[in-house]
Amino acid sequence: MSLVDQARQNIDDECLARRCRRDGCSLTLAGLAQPFLLIDMDHERSPLDKSGGKNCDYILVGDEDHWIAPLELKRGKLHAKDVVAQIQAGATAADKFVPHGVRTRFRPVAAYGGKAHRAELRLLTTSRVRFRSQKSRIALVRCGTSLLGALKKGT
Repeated sequence: MSLVDQARQNIDDECLARRCRRDGCSLTLAGLAQPFLLIDMDHERSPLDKSGGKNCDYILVGDEDHWIAPLELKRGKLHAKDVVAQIQAGATAADKFVPHGVRTRFRPVAAYGGKAHRAELRLLTTSRVRFRSQKSRIALVRCGTSLLGALKKGT
């Protein structure tokens, strides 16, 4: 059984998205190998801790290369500490529905469209997010770019 099939068993179909777009910022899905899941973490039935804490916008689960990618999209001002916390919350949520014992490639992604202070950009690109035993830097890209390109950035 594929990674997507295994993860899908723990995800409500209503949470699945066809586009990666939030508040005027988007990432294109062109070129991503099928099958993949794009889970809308803002949906009321998402697999997220409902305690009112931070959460990322989406989580990608992809069969090719076994991608796990929490995604945060920001059109306006970038606040690095908030983005890191949101992406880490997504990684924590993914840990609950991605099957253990399967080798994965973890790539947190933040897309932004507004202006960003150099210090905020530096903090984002040097921060690491943990998913199980993996710690990865956040791939920082501009809104409107390719999600596939963001996944492969720095690999």
